[in-house]
Amino acid sequence: MRAPLLGLSLAVCLASALSGGAFAKPIATVFDRKDWIGVCDNTLRCTAMALAPDDGDSRAYLAIVRDGDPAAAPMLKIAVYSDANIPSGPLHLHAQGFDADVAGRWADGEILAQSKDPALIAALARVGTSEARTLQISIGKVSVPISLSGAAAALTWIDDRQGRLGSITALTRKGPRPISEMPPAPLLPVYVAALKGSAVEIKPAVFPKALLARPELKDCDKAQLNEVDERASWRLGPDLVLWSVPCTLGAYNLASVFLVSDSHGGALRPAPIPALATPDSSDPAANPPFMLINADFDPKTMILNAFEKARGLGDCGNLDRFLWDGRVFQPLEIDVMPECRGVTPEAWPALYRGRAK
Repeated sequence: MRAPLLGLSLAVCLASALSGGAFAKPIATVFDRKDWIGVCDNTLRCTAMALAPDDGDSRAYLAIVRDGDPAAAPMLKIAVYSDANIPSGPLHLHAQGFDADVAGRWADGEILAQSKDPALIAALARVGTSEARTLQISIGKVSVPISLSGAAAALTWIDDRQGRLGSITALTRKGPRPISEMPPAPLLPVYVAALKGSAVEIKPAVFPKALLARPELKDCDKAQLNEVDERASWRLGPDLVLWSVPCTLGAYNLASVFLVSDSHGGALRPAPIPALATPDSSDPAANPPFMLINADFDPKTMILNAFEKARGLGDCGNLDRFLWDGRVFQPLEIDVMPECRGVTPEAWPALYRGRAK
């Protein structure tokens, strides 16, 4: 099953909520070709990933992850989830003209394997660009197929995004270009959290009279707006309050509108949350930045978390984390999974990363 929230070659941009407009430069992209996806974040850390079919007792994914630094080595990551009893030991990889073992370890009901062996990854990349159609991942009696259809395109795409094509570091189209001629990776943004203890939850969340008349709520479900138990509020500073207003409720997603006001409920306005804009979107207002899914603010960490599920299992969709810096919510992490095939959120590739200081 493919998640509906992400399209082919989706370009994601961030816009400052204070400036009121999105800037056009894409910071990260998602690539989708046949049975493989590619994701690069704002530092050009890129992931090429394939997932096993979601039609059996066992599930798996295989990913090649590489940082954007010209000298960065690629890493192979594999996970196998199964209802069957999986023995400890190495994972065996088999495809036409290729056999390899990768050491695995138990972790929370799954077998995880990682390798930076350059010979192994180079051989796997060659298999991905060969006529082989399937890679079999086996351990004990468990065997899970990974399609290689789209692997060549995904690996070439991340090479292109990182400026590696024609270089000695490329995965698919190597050339003589040295590392010294490759572009440097963008720096990881660093954000400073608001002073510890400056935010506190307000209970009960008693909305100002003017709040429910705000234009940001005009398309909300009236019954949901009156769900008192879903309302929340936090004091972010001496004269600043954050309001979470329940707007619409689906089978597994609660959409809430986030507003801020002064301590008396005046000067109501959308919360300063950066916009996630799709340049090819025909209706940018369909997903306004002040509306988040399954969201909650933690005053201890100063982080606003949101989790939009593409299906009830929560194995696809997007995870967003924003850090309150005392002025605006800064983007800290955006993870995505456009394929619904049993992969837990911890393994989702990042579209955006920042570091809290």
